[in-house]
Amino acid sequence: MSWLQGISRSGALLALAVSPLAYAADGHHAIDDASTLAHGVCKVDFWASKNRGDSRESHGGARCGAGPFELMIALDRERQDGETSRSPGLQVKWAQELREGLGVGLSVAPGWQRGANPRYQGTAITGLATWEASETVGLHLNLGRNFAHRAADETRGGVSADWTFHPQWQVMTERYRIDGGHFARAGLRWMPAKGWSVDASRAHHLRGSGASGWTLGLTREFE
Repeated sequence: MSWLQGISRSGALLALAVSPLAYAADGHHAIDDASTLAHGVCKVDFWASKNRGDSRESHGGARCGAGPFELMIALDRERQDGETSRSPGLQVKWAQELREGLGVGLSVAPGWQRGANPRYQGTAITGLATWEASETVGLHLNLGRNFAHRAADETRGGVSADWTFHPQWQVMTERYRIDGGHFARAGLRWMPAKGWSVDASRAHHLRGSGASGWTLGLTREFE
């Protein structure tokens, strides 16, 4: 598959993800890894969260590897106090392996909100690092900043670890700061068949804005 074909495929997935009938998604963990999908490989993700109080969120997106980059599109939907907001977003991620098991990367992710004035909300730029400590253990570090449009900028980032203790099972934990809040998350991933995974996690609110909540997600990878 050529670069142009990979980019065209990402464009087709964009039409799917922003459809009001498809809240397609892209993993719900806050900390990203410093790796990209192989050229021509794509993922579609769906997840939904129930936070303390009346807040509910759903997220849909799709991403594809295109040359040295990973291109992602997504749509967030949040309902709180009887009000619903929808926020489309994009992400371009680049990653490079420095040596075996050690990689660095960069993520650029602009976001918008439907019905807001202005619709453009800002761009998150995040540096990524991953160390594969063993065949089953991965450690990840993110450090970046939300460059908000007509609002104060904010630091974002954190650390995470994952352990694949069985070919079909993985556990993860992360400590992170996002949108003015500090959180700790623990989760479990089940991989019942090639290309399929199911995630469940609990995010615990530590301080700042936000609330604790549960999330359930589904991911499908294909070529």
